[in-house]
Amino acid sequence: YADITLLSLIHNLIVKRELSYLLVIGIWTGRNIPAHSTMGTVIKQIEILNPAAVLKFELGPLDLKSLQEYLSFTLRPSVTDCHSLATLILSKTMGNPLHVLGHGI
Repeated sequence: YADITLLSLIHNLIVKRELSYLLVIGIWTGRNIPAHSTMGTVIKQIEILNPAAVLKFELGPLDLKSLQEYLSFTLRPSVTDCHSLATLILSKTMGNPLHVLGHGI
């Protein structure tokens, strides 16, 4: 959640160049950030000042194999031993990585 105060702070730090470096990681659950939203406006202003300063990428749903590998890495059983749990998580989260991580795994 980013309220207007936080977005104004980020805007001022970047636009007024009060900091040389600032890493901000934002997550948007929709396809695109609405241009008319406060966050969309701040991002657009930053992109105008320095197009290379904003990096966007889309993280799609995890498939069964990816979930099995993630569970195996995290919990330490073999990949094949994670099949049942990965199948359950996939059915509950539809592979949404934010939901997978949100369930404490």
